[in-house]
Amino acid sequence: MNQQILINDDFHFSEFHKAWVFTAINSGSLITFVVKKSAELKEITQATKFDWEERAEEWLEENELDDECVIHI
Repeated sequence: MNQQILINDDFHFSEFHKAWVFTAINSGSLITFVVKKSAELKEITQATKFDWEERAEEWLEENELDDECVIHI
């Protein structure tokens, strides 16, 4: 687990993105994660949240943040 990222427990469906989103703080920056192909989910489980958190951490390990801080996983 990446200790530099703090994932907030604010998972919610965004009408703007038409997907589930959540935020995290990484080195002082607020990041919004948009989960691709999640629009069909009416609610999410703890297991789903955990999977998405892992995907977010993997993305941060493999990629660099841009100025927008919106990441599609």
